[in-house]
Amino acid sequence: SLHDALPICFYGINSGIIAKGGATLVIKNAKIKTSAAGANGVFSYGANNGTTNATGDGTTVKISNSTIKTTGDGSGGIMTTYGGTTIATNLKVSTKGGSSAPIRTDRGGGWVTVKGGKYVSAGLGSPAIYSTADVKVSKATLVSKQSEGVCIEGQGSVALTNCNLTANNTNTNGNATFCDTIMIYQSMSGDASDGTSSFTMKGGSLTSKNGHTF
Repeated sequence: SLHDALPICFYGINSGIIAKGGATLVIKNAKIKTSAAGANGVFSYGANNGTTNATGDGTTVKISNSTIKTTGDGSGGIMTTYGGTTIATNLKVSTKGGSSAPIRTDRGGGWVTVKGGKYVSAGLGSPAIYSTADVKVSKATLVSKQSEGVCIEGQGSVALTNCNLTANNTNTNGNATFCDTIMIYQSMSGDASDGTSSFTMKGGSLTSKNGHTF
């Protein structure tokens, strides 16, 4: 897989904060920082059967007006797997490690809604958004300094509304053979169900500094 998924990416081990078991977690005005490998900032684990966007146990994370910083590899900012739900409003998220998308999903997918904020990645294999889920983002700034801007796998989807997305994909990762900004693919790793992916964008701006745009 492009994002080198490990089991810790699926279940939330090492995360700064994790919600599971059908919980609803509300986070406001927080400062969250992690430095370990696989240490996602905030994790929503829905415990479905691993089929993309199958109904989970209702686990929901609602986070607003907060800052998340991760520096280790495999450490996304907000992470959603196995049918969890994440609702993020006005966050400032930055990641430095490889395979560390600021808006990140993995096996089993889920539902992610992002409103406002700024999401910046610096590492290789770390797009601003990595989707095996249903991801909707509005009025946000999305920046990838070294990797793709958006990667969508299998039945994942990303819908951007009035967002400003900038990517400078300077190096390839995993099995990639070229640089790009929007990548839609199936890795055959089992992380996302086979099917139709989709990318939609309304308003805002899309800046591709290197490689293919799509």
